[in-house]
Amino acid sequence: MRMQIVSLLFWKKAWPGLAVAAGLAVAASVIGDRIAWLGGAGLGILSGVVLASVVGMPPILKPGFTAAGKQILQLAVILLGAGLNLAVVWRTGVETLGLMLLTISAVFLAAWLAGKWLGIERNNRDLIAAGTAICGGSAIAAVAPVIGARDEEISYSISVVFLFNLAAVLVFPFLGRVMGLPADTFGIWAGTAVNDTSSVMAAAFAYDANSVPTATLVKMTRTVMIVPMALMFSFLAAARAKKEAQETAANLAATNTATKGTATVEGTAAEGTQPFSFVRVFPWFVLGFLAMSAWTTWGGLPEHAAAAVKSAGKFLIVVALSGIGLNTNLRKLLATGIRPIFLGAILWFVVTALALALIVAKPS
Repeated sequence: MRMQIVSLLFWKKAWPGLAVAAGLAVAASVIGDRIAWLGGAGLGILSGVVLASVVGMPPILKPGFTAAGKQILQLAVILLGAGLNLAVVWRTGVETLGLMLLTISAVFLAAWLAGKWLGIERNNRDLIAAGTAICGGSAIAAVAPVIGARDEEISYSISVVFLFNLAAVLVFPFLGRVMGLPADTFGIWAGTAVNDTSSVMAAAFAYDANSVPTATLVKMTRTVMIVPMALMFSFLAAARAKKEAQETAANLAATNTATKGTATVEGTAAEGTQPFSFVRVFPWFVLGFLAMSAWTTWGGLPEHAAAAVKSAGKFLIVVALSGIGLNTNLRKLLATGIRPIFLGAILWFVVTALALALIVAKPS
């Protein structure tokens, strides 16, 4: 979690939007408790989207909404670690690692095949795949500078992925109840197949509060996959740049301008890309989550205090989701175009169906 959350400037800019998000979160929590299939978290994000799309939000509130979806959400996840035993965290992470690798690989393979079939540009295809396979907007933000994605490609991809995040908040709890999934099974499914951390939390809360710890653990394991994924794209980008430089240099050599051409191409091929940065990509809030869990496990945090911290984390989740909803204009999301949305639907179906099949088929 970035240190700017402790700065005075951060709060000066963020407090108006955070106050609105917190107010909506209180209302959503009270009303959501009476709507079992949706819950406070789901109601917060959906009501926020409706307000932002129909009424619109003044620009002064945007920094607070953005902070809710980033810093406040990360703080909430850290606090939720107070309710989890470190041994359970480790066991769940190890047990679901194979599931993660299979579903992530399947999504990227499907993106490559379907993206070519739909004629979607490589950057858009890779960004939508990263967001679907790993961690929504966080994964897209991590991969974008590595592959040299343009701003419009980034916003385009985030819009597509977020559209299916919203769908997951409604669809997953409904399907879970139709299939009669146990809370832990649903938590593994949501943590594996729902794109963004916020939507995982919303879906889990809407289904059964008992599924939240498992969903959180699985999602944290999946989030860490950002690092190897970004590293992979870094190697691919470097290989592509080298290949393009060599091909163009060979063509220019035929016209006796090889030396000049090589210098030109190498600069062009790498333009817009950045080298892999572990510090920039790694989701540091995961360490806070583990530290909180360790503190609780080893008796540093009394049981009553741990319960209070966990409750605070749950409320901050609703605040974060409300802020995300208030920062989302559904009309703009739907204006991204049909082909990327179609690709997002294909990838969402692949990860959802495959994860569920693998989870159900696994011997208990």
